[in-house]
Amino acid sequence: MKPKRKNPKAKPKRAAAPEEARRAFQPSALFVGSVEKGLRVLTAFDVARRPMRLGEIAQATGFDMSAAQRFTATLESLGFLRKDEFKRYHVTFKVFQLGFAYLQSETSIDTAMPFLQEAHRACEESINFTQMDGTDVVYVVRLPSLHAVSAEMSVGARLPAYCTAAGRVILAQLPPSQVLDILQRSNRARLTPHTKTDLGDILEAIERARRDGVAVASHECFIGDLSTAAPVFDGAGQVLGAVNIAVPASRWTLEQVRSRLSPLIARTAAAISAAQRTRAERDVAARQRAAAG
Repeated sequence: MKPKRKNPKAKPKRAAAPEEARRAFQPSALFVGSVEKGLRVLTAFDVARRPMRLGEIAQATGFDMSAAQRFTATLESLGFLRKDEFKRYHVTFKVFQLGFAYLQSETSIDTAMPFLQEAHRACEESINFTQMDGTDVVYVVRLPSLHAVSAEMSVGARLPAYCTAAGRVILAQLPPSQVLDILQRSNRARLTPHTKTDLGDILEAIERARRDGVAVASHECFIGDLSTAAPVFDGAGQVLGAVNIAVPASRWTLEQVRSRLSPLIARTAAAISAAQRTRAERDVAARQRAAAG
């Protein structure tokens, strides 16, 4: 069935603000609030994407000035923040080390890398491995194009799932109720004149990705950017993320992306998924041998 379109006269549902999300969160008895507050300071820099003074940190985190000063001073003492001569705080390389620890420990990246490199050699364009985080997709691996690109991204960068090929192809593998929840919590801003923001249009694009096994996005995040993506599954058959190829419209047409790059990315995703299954089966067999003595 074609999903109903949103009533243009109806007021759009407002996405939950960070403070609202924190109030709705129900921590367990083991939850350590001070750790959450320290991480809230660090993640504030991800949103701001710039150095911040103490007052700006307080505003971004919802802390009063006293709490902001305590947590900021603690993170500075631990080496995660540094203060410059203008009393602005900067994130240090220690935060990068936390991200690097993830890249080193995440076995799915090791499994995917040979296939990503093979696809990169085949097309010489940007190849990415992304995973879902909240309402966004996050770049966990990026092999950059050997040619000029329309949008330069880096590992750790985030884009909204609703308007990206990678996000839509991941959403296509999730239960409809979960997809609807994610889309309703998304800002669904019009990033370019081509961005689909209507809920019905986005659901149609997700359904098309479910049917085709790949998704294609054209100029929706950045003008001049074309992208195609396919889902990657873990050893249990659950969606793990997506691989995508991003190319500039100055060198590729949408038809060429569909005919040449979509099949390549679909083969790459299928190969990674098969390798994930093989690795999971091998791990199970190893545990069974160990248990048998």
